[in-house]
Amino acid sequence: INPSGQSAGHLGYTDGNTTDTRDWWQVILPQDGTLTVSVSGDDTLIIDLYLKSGSDGSNQLASDTAGYASARAVTSPGLKAGTYYIDISRYNGYGGYTITTSFSPDGPAVSVDAPVFNPPGGTYTTAQQVSISTAIRYTTDGTEPTGNSTIYKGPITVSSNTTIKAKAFKEGLTDSPTAGAVYMINTAPDPGSITLTNHWSTGSAFDFARGQVFSFWNGNPDNFSDDLEMVGGPPTPLLRGNLVDMGGKTLDELTAPPGAGYESDIPAVSGHAYWAKAGESYYKFLITGIDLTLDQNGNYTSMTFKYQKYTPSSGGDYQIWERKTVKSSHVFVITFNMDVDAQSINQNIYVKTAQGGDVIT
Repeated sequence: INPSGQSAGHLGYTDGNTTDTRDWWQVILPQDGTLTVSVSGDDTLIIDLYLKSGSDGSNQLASDTAGYASARAVTSPGLKAGTYYIDISRYNGYGGYTITTSFSPDGPAVSVDAPVFNPPGGTYTTAQQVSISTAIRYTTDGTEPTGNSTIYKGPITVSSNTTIKAKAFKEGLTDSPTAGAVYMINTAPDPGSITLTNHWSTGSAFDFARGQVFSFWNGNPDNFSDDLEMVGGPPTPLLRGNLVDMGGKTLDELTAPPGAGYESDIPAVSGHAYWAKAGESYYKFLITGIDLTLDQNGNYTSMTFKYQKYTPSSGGDYQIWERKTVKSSHVFVITFNMDVDAQSINQNIYVKTAQGGDVIT
């Protein structure tokens, strides 16, 4: 049991010919101090309580055995750092109990050493493999580590601007202070990338049709279209627009826009490709980097991306997926892989000729 903790047990129950009459608990004190142990049992269970030391628990330090009681407590000051044993003995009856320990150190509490990062936080021109000392848990989104955070098992690959925070936990010791490191990865910029600063801090947005970043703080006298924004701070930057996240694909792998699933306020992820719908046009873009440095407002600074307008292949307004030879007497069905506005299309242009003659569809 921890020096300051709680657990439970039971006594007086029979397994075959054996009755459970005694429980032993081990407690390890991280430094000199005072230990208090209290046990509260069911009314049907009468117990005695002992605090002992020694390799075999034979050295009695304190006890509570007076009268007949279901609740016992002992306090032992001046204990040295080391291992001690709690002996809970059944005097009569049966039932469950709860054991609670409380430790008060002599002097400042001893804590686990704070984690150390190697290499330390800083600015680098290539991706880094970051190692962390001590048994710890960590986060990479700038949030405070807890006992439920990711367990460190090996070097962490840092290929974009990242804030790592780590904390060490060890039974019997106070949690370590939180250690943090900021890694700025300044790789050579992609010559085709566009920088879009955080909308919440600068009012910036991007107009796909004009290929231009603008700021609403300038009043937008040229009536730019607000097609794409990056917003927010920890834990995750977000994208605003009419968007679909396609994951870690390249722009060449995005061959045709999906017909549905567009939404706003989705995570901005470096290395992910996205489809964007702006008016009646479709665009695909790839985030090439995100600057996770926090600005004066506590928001992430900016992102870089490159984009292309989606243009169907030759063959009219829509891509020709399959070409077949037909006769004027044939009946066939054409299925589109994207939404079509029926009011904007002449229904008689799907097939123009067959064997040199006009075809009416």
